[in-house]
Amino acid sequence: MCDLAEVYEALEAIGALDGREAVMLVCSSQYPCPWDEANLSRITTLRSVFKMVTIGYSDHTNGLEASIAAAALGADVFEKHFAIDPEKTVDRGHALDPKGLSEWVIAIKKTRLMMGDGMVRPSVKELENKKKCQRIPGQQIRGAV
Repeated sequence: MCDLAEVYEALEAIGALDGREAVMLVCSSQYPCPWDEANLSRITTLRSVFKMVTIGYSDHTNGLEASIAAAALGADVFEKHFAIDPEKTVDRGHALDPKGLSEWVIAIKKTRLMMGDGMVRPSVKELENKKKCQRIPGQQIRGAV
Protein backbone atom coordinates (compact mmCIF):
# COMPACT_ATOMS: atom_id res chain seq x y z
CA MET A 1 0.00 0.00 0.00
CA CYS A 2 3.08 2.26 -0.36
CA ASP A 3 4.55 4.35 -3.09
CA LEU A 4 8.31 4.40 -3.68
CA ALA A 5 8.89 7.40 -1.40
CA GLU A 6 7.13 5.63 1.48
CA VAL A 7 9.19 2.48 0.89
CA TYR A 8 12.36 4.58 1.03
CA GLU A 9 11.16 6.23 4.25
CA ALA A 10 10.41 2.85 5.87
CA LEU A 11 13.79 1.39 4.89
CA GLU A 12 15.53 4.51 6.18
CA ALA A 13 13.64 4.24 9.50
CA ILE A 14 14.86 0.68 10.11
CA GLY A 15 18.44 1.39 9.03
CA ALA A 16 18.36 -0.73 5.88
CA LEU A 17 19.78 2.10 3.79
CA ASP A 18 22.78 2.22 6.14
CA GLY A 19 23.57 -1.48 5.82
CA ARG A 20 21.27 -3.08 8.40
CA GLU A 21 19.99 -6.39 7.02
CA ALA A 22 16.38 -6.24 5.83
CA VAL A 23 13.95 -8.25 3.75
CA MET A 24 11.11 -6.55 1.89
CA LEU A 25 8.19 -8.61 0.61
CA VAL A 26 6.13 -7.32 -2.30
CA CYS A 27 2.47 -8.07 -1.73
CA SER A 28 -1.10 -6.85 -1.94
CA SER A 29 -3.44 -6.21 0.98
CA GLN A 30 -6.24 -7.84 -1.01
CA TYR A 31 -7.27 -11.37 -0.01
CA PRO A 32 -7.27 -12.91 -2.55
CA CYS A 33 -5.38 -10.55 -4.82
CA PRO A 34 -6.80 -10.39 -8.37
CA TRP A 35 -4.31 -11.41 -11.06
CA ASP A 36 -4.39 -8.02 -12.73
CA GLU A 37 -3.48 -6.24 -9.49
CA ALA A 38 -0.49 -8.36 -8.42
CA ASN A 39 1.92 -5.98 -10.22
CA LEU A 40 4.86 -8.37 -9.96
CA SER A 41 7.06 -5.96 -11.92
CA ARG A 42 7.47 -4.11 -8.62
CA ILE A 43 9.99 -6.84 -7.75
CA THR A 44 12.25 -5.74 -10.61
CA THR A 45 11.86 -2.06 -9.71
CA LEU A 46 12.57 -2.56 -6.01
CA ARG A 47 15.57 -4.82 -6.72
CA SER A 48 17.12 -2.14 -8.92
CA VAL A 49 16.40 0.78 -6.57
CA PHE A 50 17.20 -0.92 -3.25
CA LYS A 51 20.14 -3.20 -4.10
CA MET A 52 21.08 -3.48 -0.42
CA VAL A 53 17.74 -5.08 0.54
CA THR A 54 16.63 -8.67 -0.05
CA ILE A 55 13.38 -8.62 -2.04
CA GLY A 56 10.74 -11.31 -1.70
CA TYR A 57 7.12 -11.97 -2.55
CA SER A 58 4.14 -12.53 -0.26
CA ASP A 59 1.64 -14.29 -2.50
CA HIS A 60 -2.04 -13.56 -1.84
CA THR A 61 -3.24 -14.75 -5.26
CA ASN A 62 -5.02 -17.98 -6.07
CA GLY A 63 -2.72 -20.72 -7.37
CA LEU A 64 1.02 -21.00 -7.90
CA GLU A 65 1.60 -18.86 -10.99
CA ALA A 66 2.33 -15.54 -9.26
CA SER A 67 5.05 -17.06 -7.08
CA ILE A 68 6.56 -18.81 -10.09
CA ALA A 69 6.68 -15.48 -11.94
CA ALA A 70 8.12 -13.78 -8.83
CA ALA A 71 10.88 -16.39 -8.74
CA ALA A 72 11.64 -15.68 -12.40
CA LEU A 73 11.84 -11.96 -11.59
CA GLY A 74 14.41 -12.60 -8.88
CA ALA A 75 12.45 -12.74 -5.62
CA ASP A 76 14.59 -14.39 -2.94
CA VAL A 77 12.06 -14.96 -0.13
CA PHE A 78 8.53 -16.32 -0.47
CA GLU A 79 5.43 -16.39 1.73
CA LYS A 80 2.07 -18.06 1.07
CA HIS A 81 -0.87 -18.64 3.38
CA PHE A 82 -1.23 -22.27 4.44
CA ALA A 83 -3.97 -24.21 6.20
CA ILE A 84 -4.62 -27.90 6.80
CA ASP A 85 -8.12 -27.26 5.42
CA PRO A 86 -8.15 -23.91 3.59
CA GLU A 87 -11.94 -24.04 3.13
CA LYS A 88 -12.37 -23.66 6.90
CA THR A 89 -10.32 -20.45 7.16
CA VAL A 90 -10.75 -16.78 6.32
CA ASP A 91 -7.94 -17.37 3.79
CA ARG A 92 -10.05 -19.69 1.66
CA GLY A 93 -9.41 -19.04 -1.98
CA HIS A 94 -5.72 -18.21 -1.69
CA ALA A 95 -4.35 -20.43 1.11
CA LEU A 96 -2.76 -23.73 0.13
CA ASP A 97 -3.35 -27.13 1.69
CA PRO A 98 -0.37 -29.41 2.52
CA LYS A 99 -0.24 -30.91 -1.00
CA GLY A 100 -0.54 -27.49 -2.61
CA LEU A 101 2.20 -26.07 -0.38
CA SER A 102 4.54 -28.87 -1.41
CA GLU A 103 3.78 -28.23 -5.10
CA TRP A 104 4.37 -24.50 -4.53
CA VAL A 105 7.83 -25.07 -3.03
CA ILE A 106 8.80 -27.45 -5.85
CA ALA A 107 7.55 -25.02 -8.52
CA ILE A 108 9.60 -22.15 -7.06
CA LYS A 109 12.73 -24.31 -6.81
CA LYS A 110 12.31 -25.53 -10.41
CA THR A 111 11.80 -21.98 -11.66
CA ARG A 112 14.91 -20.70 -9.92
CA LEU A 113 16.90 -23.63 -11.34
CA MET A 114 15.60 -22.94 -14.86
CA MET A 115 16.61 -19.28 -14.63
CA GLY A 116 20.28 -20.27 -14.60
CA ASP A 117 23.06 -17.73 -14.20
CA GLY A 118 22.38 -15.61 -17.27
CA MET A 119 25.75 -16.31 -18.89
CA VAL A 120 25.58 -16.72 -22.67
CA ARG A 121 27.55 -19.88 -23.25
CA PRO A 122 26.83 -23.49 -24.20
CA SER A 123 26.19 -26.01 -21.44
CA VAL A 124 28.40 -29.08 -21.04
CA LYS A 125 25.80 -31.19 -22.88
CA GLU A 126 25.53 -28.62 -25.68
CA LEU A 127 29.32 -28.70 -26.13
CA GLU A 128 29.13 -32.49 -26.46
CA ASN A 129 26.34 -32.14 -29.04
CA LYS A 130 28.31 -29.48 -30.89
CA LYS A 131 31.28 -31.84 -31.26
CA LYS A 132 29.01 -34.57 -32.64
CA CYS A 133 27.30 -32.25 -35.12
CA GLN A 134 30.22 -30.07 -36.20
CA ARG A 135 31.35 -30.55 -39.80
CA ILE A 136 34.63 -29.76 -41.54
CA PRO A 137 34.31 -27.60 -44.68
CA GLY A 138 34.08 -29.88 -47.70
CA GLN A 139 33.19 -32.91 -45.58
CA GLN A 140 30.54 -35.04 -47.27
CA ILE A 141 27.48 -35.64 -45.15
CA ARG A 142 26.15 -39.18 -45.45
CA GLY A 143 22.79 -39.42 -47.10
CA ALA A 144 23.05 -35.94 -48.60
CA VAL A 145 22.84 -35.59 -52.38
